[in-house]
Amino acid sequence: KTKREAEEEGEIVAAKKQRVESALARLKPVSGRDEVDWEELARFTASSSRFATASSKLVPQDPTWARAKACGEWCRGLAHAVAVDCEMCVSRDPVTDEQSSHELVRVSLVDAETAEPLLDSLVAPTLPVVDYVARIHGIDRAKLDGVEFTRRHAQAAVLALVCDRTVLIGHALCNDLAALKFTHERCVDTSVLFACPNDDTPGLKDLVHALLGPDDRREFDKHAHDSIVDARAALRCAKHLARVPAADLPRLVNRAPPAGGGVAAAAAAAAGPSNGNTNSSNNSKLFLHRIPPEYDAAAVSRAIENVSGVKVLAANFVPGAPYAKCTISLRSPVHLALAFDSLGATFEEDKQGRPQKKLFLAAAAAPPFATNAPNGPYCKVRQM
Repeated sequence: KTKREAEEEGEIVAAKKQRVESALARLKPVSGRDEVDWEELARFTASSSRFATASSKLVPQDPTWARAKACGEWCRGLAHAVAVDCEMCVSRDPVTDEQSSHELVRVSLVDAETAEPLLDSLVAPTLPVVDYVARIHGIDRAKLDGVEFTRRHAQAAVLALVCDRTVLIGHALCNDLAALKFTHERCVDTSVLFACPNDDTPGLKDLVHALLGPDDRREFDKHAHDSIVDARAALRCAKHLARVPAADLPRLVNRAPPAGGGVAAAAAAAAGPSNGNTNSSNNSKLFLHRIPPEYDAAAVSRAIENVSGVKVLAANFVPGAPYAKCTISLRSPVHLALAFDSLGATFEEDKQGRPQKKLFLAAAAAPPFATNAPNGPYCKVRQM
């Protein structure tokens, strides 16, 4: 080819490429009045090492996984961005005996522009359930009786509502996509767009209390782990980053206060006559887990007593590998709150969204009222 022929061929290819990109742009779902640059937030999410680690679970392992279809004429008018949240339970595979905490029981999708539901349905579990986790989301066996909408139905519904150019928004979004068995490229995950001090991952409650108004906070606290409420909450928190440059991400937020309001709330819960005996109800017990094997019931009890000054009445210690666990009984909810508060202000959420703190076990050999200083081996503590 002559130089001129090569140049003309290059111009033709470039023109074709521009026409294709222009056509795709016209077909791309649009957000209308939405001023958020979801694409920029999706790029930051994709570049996050934390998201890369979480998304490693989204590798299709069998034909039951789904992926959004390519953008085309069919998706004209779809929402450009959709917030997603799912509720899950724990199942066991009768063949492999493996347990999964990502068994789908409810799926919700919300239009990012209008915040109106696009999909909200209970989902029949695929595998036998060993724990419905109804204490978290309120969905028990009775509520799922007669539900014929399966995960495969949920995938079909999602495939009708999103294409490969749709941006999916959520908090710890990879957990929801794993429950759906759905892979997607354009994701906005508020758990990586924000961070707590010391680079801890924030819970959705932390973001709601740091960013949203009192009405939104009350709604969230009242309906915690309602997938429509959680999807809208993640969406509203993400919109706070509408004009934040990527260089300023992740944005720092503080932890929300523990549920129940600390000692004062516990005192109210404990109101009434007391006979001075050990309170056997869960509202006076601490659950310790991730206990290193070199520590026993006496050691973790001493650590609690030395840090808090609260007497441990009983310790039910369960050895395990690689870690042990222990349930510690205290005299009353007031003593429980004092012990938990003495562990410090910093806490994180467990997988069910319950606040937990670290107890550094060097305190087992410390004098009474020692500081729970970050030093050496630790276990995690939450209220039961």
